[in-house]
Amino acid sequence: MPESLFSPRLENSVPSFETIESLASEFQTTLTATAIRYVQLSGQKCAIVCTKAGEVLWSWPSSDFHHWIKRGKKLKASTYAVDFFEKRLATQQMQEVQEVTRDSWIEGESMQDTIKEQSRVLFSYGSVLTLLWIDY
Repeated sequence: MPESLFSPRLENSVPSFETIESLASEFQTTLTATAIRYVQLSGQKCAIVCTKAGEVLWSWPSSDFHHWIKRGKKLKASTYAVDFFEKRLATQQMQEVQEVTRDSWIEGESMQDTIKEQSRVLFSYGSVLTLLWIDY
């Protein structure tokens, strides 16, 4: 996904999997690759996180997302991404944009500050991709 073609499509976009899915369809790329490219080029304070078996496999933050999401960290019950691992299904809540406390995802963060969360289940891998972002 060349930056010269991808970046213009991100202008004035609000972080969401709907945007990422549309771009993945347009560029005929995987959801994961498109989500990473979105995070790299969106200009938003965001990160993509992959979880499996209820813990973080990896995360890819944007250059403006100055928070560490630790690999191997168990998902807290306060996240919506954990729904898939507890209920074995993609709940409506996890697929919609939700607001959770930052400490749900980021160690040492405030319980008063919030972060946006939206997830997609990758059924064939038994994993969940989660888009996190902080509104300016």
